[in-house]
Amino acid sequence: MILALACLLTACAGKTEDLVYKDGMFTDVTADSPYRDSIAAVYEMGLMKGMTDTLFGTDRTVTLAQAIAYTAKLHSFITGDKYEFKEGRPWYKVYADYAVSCGILQSEITSYDSNLTREEFADILTHTVAASALPGINTVEDNAIPDVSIDDEYGASIYLLYRAGIFTGETEDGAFRPKDNVTRGEVAQALARMAASSMRGTVTLTLPEPFSPDLQKSPAMGDDYFKDAAIVGNSLTEGLRMYAKLSSLTFYSGTSMSVTSAMKEEIPQLIQKQYAKIYIELGINELGGDSDSFIQSYGKMIDTIRAAEPDADIYILSILPVSKDKSAEGQFTIERVKACNEKLYALATEKECYYMDVYSALLGSDGYLPADETWDGVHLTPDTYAIWENYMRTHYAVKK
Repeated sequence: MILALACLLTACAGKTEDLVYKDGMFTDVTADSPYRDSIAAVYEMGLMKGMTDTLFGTDRTVTLAQAIAYTAKLHSFITGDKYEFKEGRPWYKVYADYAVSCGILQSEITSYDSNLTREEFADILTHTVAASALPGINTVEDNAIPDVSIDDEYGASIYLLYRAGIFTGETEDGAFRPKDNVTRGEVAQALARMAASSMRGTVTLTLPEPFSPDLQKSPAMGDDYFKDAAIVGNSLTEGLRMYAKLSSLTFYSGTSMSVTSAMKEEIPQLIQKQYAKIYIELGINELGGDSDSFIQSYGKMIDTIRAAEPDADIYILSILPVSKDKSAEGQFTIERVKACNEKLYALATEKECYYMDVYSALLGSDGYLPADETWDGVHLTPDTYAIWENYMRTHYAVKK
């Protein structure tokens, strides 16, 4: 490994010939340390040395003055300008002057003694070399770093360095810890990766697909699928219980049930048990009231269920259509049904629940519930429940 590293550095401009790293020279750098190769590289490049002859100080923090010194040496090493840094008083002035002259610093800094954060160090690094020297080798989508937004003060710099392989994240999910103080080990790794492209790291960070409440038609599920499922609903759901063939599904239903009444009785009963799938069919009895209040209450009901059943898939069923004659009466209008269903769909998206569009499955060619499929304009005939049942059997969340 040492021989390969020596060959690598020989090809770099500004090679320092008389520095040779030896394992064990720093007591805090073990052979299996994640920073071992980087520390060896920056030591032989002459970019960093130990805090003492036997201690590198891997976990020690870095001041702004020290970071400017390291990046000034890095710039000189990469460009091969062979600049002689002769320290004076204060010791860091020669590095600061050089950093200003080559654009690492935009202007002189008044205080160099403060500890540097990781995000501040990242910003300095991006000014050390031209952007063309940091080609993208990694896929890192905007805002995919969990704790850094592309629009943050130093966001653009951090994303540039992730994509170039200078940083790859400090945790399994790729988090950067931007506000933490940067350490000497982390600085060594970044400097080595800046100087030698073959040492750059790989990482892929993509945004999760946005949740969609939509359900596609899939092969029909048998009765066993509903053994760990429950449904909460009003008299329409009572009809489903009586006339459909869903005997393995647990019903929490009742005539004239609303969200308010369900929260008093059925929901407290439901959350006493654990279900993998929970269906909710409510809303027809609230059509005459304020739809915004209804949706707000519905959302609180979902929150209550999810708090008790965090692993359950929750399905929001659309309000079923009404017949043309029933709509003409004024309260149960098809327009109110459609408007309320739009809000239920939006709620499903917000709460990451699935939306079951039984409304469309029952809609007739004239845009209403067919007259021969209802006995009062709202409730379904016994045979019509087969349509609803088939929809539930063929529309479900398909896990990837």
